[in-house]
Amino acid sequence: MTTQPKKIAITDVVLRDAHQSLFATRLRLDDMLPIASELDNIGYWSLETWGGATFDSCIRFLGEDPWVRLRELKKAMRKPQCKCCYVGKTYWVIVIMPTMW
Repeated sequence: MTTQPKKIAITDVVLRDAHQSLFATRLRLDDMLPIASELDNIGYWSLETWGGATFDSCIRFLGEDPWVRLRELKKAMRKPQCKCCYVGKTYWVIVIMPTMW
């Protein structure tokens, strides 16, 4: 008796991580859309399209509406799920320690 191999679900992160690492999340929507339909046809289970700095970068540096970006990417990529990789707020505390402790 043979069993069917399990399917592997692959998530591609190029629309989130590649330009987040290389360009500080400053790749414009117009630069993403030409490749979005190609990514759609590859057959990924999901595509990460947002990261922690995407919302801020769209508004502050690119002058783009982040919600328009998400809608337009989803129109261009109908097959896979669009995912978001987001981290909650981190609080840092600076405590000045005495030199002799």
